[in-house]
Amino acid sequence: PEGKEHVMRGRYREVVPPERLVMTFAWEDAEGRAGHETMVEVLFEDIAGRTRLTFRHGTFESSEACDQHLQGWTRFMERLADYLADGRAVDA
Repeated sequence: PEGKEHVMRGRYREVVPPERLVMTFAWEDAEGRAGHETMVEVLFEDIAGRTRLTFRHGTFESSEACDQHLQGWTRFMERLADYLADGRAVDA
């Protein structure tokens, strides 16, 4: 909202379509240096024609960093749910 740019980087460690994504995650500072690296795991499970998404992210360097990521990912997931509920998503 303040117009700030947030840059992150990472590498995919595992891609298993359509079940699983595993990747690293690190914020970059203003000089482009990576900060503390964490691991993100996203699992997709078919349940009666719907998809259950399981999301894990860790290990953080502090409880404050964990809380900030939890807030950010929660907002992202809420926006994703709204997007899908609006019918704007296209069936693949």
